Amino acid sequence: MSKSLIDPDLRVKALEPEFISGIECDRCFGTTPEIRKNLRLSGDWYAPVHLVWLNSRYHVYRVNMVRSYLEHRHQPHIHLNEAELLLQKLSAGNRLKTLNGQSAV
Repeated sequence: MSKSLIDPDLRVKALEPEFISGIECDRCFGTTPEIRKNLRLSGDWYAPVHLVWLNSRYHVYRVNMVRSYLEHRHQPHIHLNEAELLLQKLSAGNRLKTLNGQSAV
């Protein structure tokens, strides 16, 4: 598996486009195979989250308010272009499967 792609067996649901306004880095879930266990234990297995591979670990991004997105976009672990790509995919009604993550540090 490419380091920049999430496991295709990890099925995550995206919010409907009308509720989408931004993303927020929720927490780091670690490397696979602990990712599956941690998602299930946290109750986020069916939550509207997105996994991004950054710095050898999976991170979870939640859909959130516009203000959170605008404030968060300057954080070092996500690029503005990636955040915009995520929003475009969700707004288009596409099921979100992967987003290539890169460290901005």
